[in-house]
Amino acid sequence: MCRDLIDIANDYGLEQIVTEPTRGVNTLDLLFVMNSSLVIRSSTVPGLSDHDGIPMILVNTKPLLSKCKPRKVFLYDKADKEMLKEEAKNISRDIQNEADAQKTSGKSSVEDLWNNLKQGLHKAIDATVPSRMDIAEEVDHRKQVDLIVLDFQKAFDKVPHHRLLTKLQSYGITGKTHRWIKEFLIHRKQRVVVEGERSEWVTVDSGVPQGMTTHRSKNPPIISFQHCDSLTDILCFDRVPPICPVCGGQLEGAPDALPFPPFRIPPVLVNATSKPFCLVIKPTEGTFLQSYVPGQYLHAGITSSKGTVFNFDERGVHQDTTSWEQSVVIPLLGNHDYEMKLQWDSELEQYSLFEDWEAEMYLDETHNCFDFVVGFLNRVQYNQRVKDCHTPLTREELCKDYIVTMTTRAADFIRIHRTIRQDGYVTQRQQDR
Repeated sequence: MCRDLIDIANDYGLEQIVTEPTRGVNTLDLLFVMNSSLVIRSSTVPGLSDHDGIPMILVNTKPLLSKCKPRKVFLYDKADKEMLKEEAKNISRDIQNEADAQKTSGKSSVEDLWNNLKQGLHKAIDATVPSRMDIAEEVDHRKQVDLIVLDFQKAFDKVPHHRLLTKLQSYGITGKTHRWIKEFLIHRKQRVVVEGERSEWVTVDSGVPQGMTTHRSKNPPIISFQHCDSLTDILCFDRVPPICPVCGGQLEGAPDALPFPPFRIPPVLVNATSKPFCLVIKPTEGTFLQSYVPGQYLHAGITSSKGTVFNFDERGVHQDTTSWEQSVVIPLLGNHDYEMKLQWDSELEQYSLFEDWEAEMYLDETHNCFDFVVGFLNRVQYNQRVKDCHTPLTREELCKDYIVTMTTRAADFIRIHRTIRQDGYVTQRQQDR
């Protein structure tokens, strides 16, 4: 069972953060997280009953949102135009009187006149033109607000699929493109769930899914399910197909056809810019899923606390926020490395400015991106402070202890992904996984 628990944690990219014993020398309470960078501190407080200690976890769950200043949106078509004209005449008269007074005194100030003009216009608009903020205030004060909502119902909700497909054919959209759009629209079902009570599945034969496009991701999710063999997993893209690819049995419209609900396989290749405090790897040319072949050169970098990828090549050091969408990601810091997290960004910024990492210093074999990574980890004493090792990290250790394991998993994922793209599915015997 322990082995199974460890395998599940590894498969789903989970990290266990409770390290102190809670009863005797044993750790009975476990907490698994997917993003350990949100865990600020983990400690143990005096326990209850037969527990010597209880884990106390401090997690940063506050959303990083900046509060926007309310902005008035004026509804000029509902303005009191007659009153606005009167206000404009008054502003013009006041400005003229002030200009005459300045001439008389010999102290003219264009800036004062301009400021008075702006203030007068703002007051006039506030007094004569309603705004959406006024409507919100009316609602807050429980006053009557009349609202008319219009919706173009026929645009999306009532388009029959067969009529839409016939219309597309009349416009010359045929062949593979027509079949592609057809597959996107058909085989859709819906049901209603209210307080745990479920209605029957109903076929959706009209309406275009709103907020979606027919563009398919280059890295679509892989789902796994079982049907005709309890020891065989079937893997495919996006969703369960209408027909079992192994036995040909009907899956669509048969809610009891699957012994277990399908589940999504955690992706091995992810967007590196969403993973802070990590070692990240991608092919030097192209991407893992589309063009990578074993033996091809790899490119490595280090992510900051915000996911910016610092990496070194023949053009010097880069700080990338894009182009790392299909990357192997290796977390470097856990929830206990709080002090190092605080120093990480400043150390990374300073290190990237060293003369060693200027463009002219780059050498393909002996001074490249991997040397940049190793040098930075040694600068922050990664082995000593995190791995409790008293010797500096070497390129050989980096490859052996970090890169080989993850790239091996990535190779299996790439093989499965390409087979599904070619054949539509992959089967795996559970004892072979």
